[in-house]
Order: sequence, then C-alpha cells, then structure tokens
Amino acid sequence: MKSILVTLFVAFALSSGGCSRSDKQPDKTVQTTPGSNLRADAERLQRATAKAAEERRRAQAQLSPTPSTPKP
Repeated sequence: MKSILVTLFVAFALSSGGCSRSDKQPDKTVQTTPGSNLRADAERLQRATAKAAEERRRAQAQLSPTPSTPKP
C-alpha cells in the first residue's frame, strides 16, 4: 500500500512539473518613456532635499542661540 502511494505521488509530481508556464507568452504591458518619470522623480527629490535642509537649518538656529563673546 505504501509503495502504491509513493508511486502515485511521484507520478503526480512528474506530471505537474511537466506543465510549465514558461510556454505562455508574457503579458504585454504599456511602457512609458523612463526619462520623463526619472526627471519628475529627480525634481521631487531635489525639492524634498532642499526643504529638509532648510528645516534642519531652522531647527539648528532655534537650538543654539547666537554665540556671545567670551568675557575676559
């Protein structure tokens, strides 16, 4: 009985492995020009970086008061 089950399992594994999905044609997807997306992303990144730098400068200015001259 055990050998029959093993034989059936092996037969099923071999038959299911033979049905490969690689025979199907890949789905056609619409590709946009990568340049326009990259340009927009680069501009957004530059704006975000500039905004973060400005916020860091403001936070730094609030944390550290203007340095006073040391008294002799």
